[in-house]
Amino acid sequence: MQRGKVISQACHAISGTMNAVRKDEEAFDAWKQSGEAKIVLKAGMHDIAEVVKNARNMGVCVYKVYDAGKTQVLPGSNTAVAIGPAPKSVLSLLTGHLKLY
Repeated sequence: MQRGKVISQACHAISGTMNAVRKDEEAFDAWKQSGEAKIVLKAGMHDIAEVVKNARNMGVCVYKVYDAGKTQVLPGSNTAVAIGPAPKSVLSLLTGHLKLY
């Protein structure tokens, strides 16, 4: 995906995550008070599947974005995933092996 598309998909992931997390006021407030960190990483599909599985097993919010396929990718492609919010130690455990985008 081109950079603009990546940014757009990341924004969809954040938006979806925030809608889901607002239901857990304690987690949402903790994230807001801690500076609202957002870190963009890149990973292959195998790494993404592993991170998603582990995050769900740990009870961490996962939001996956599937594209409509109108521009650069096939319809239904998983283009972005948001993990968290969660404590830094948990996120490091889940994603510490991935590289920054």
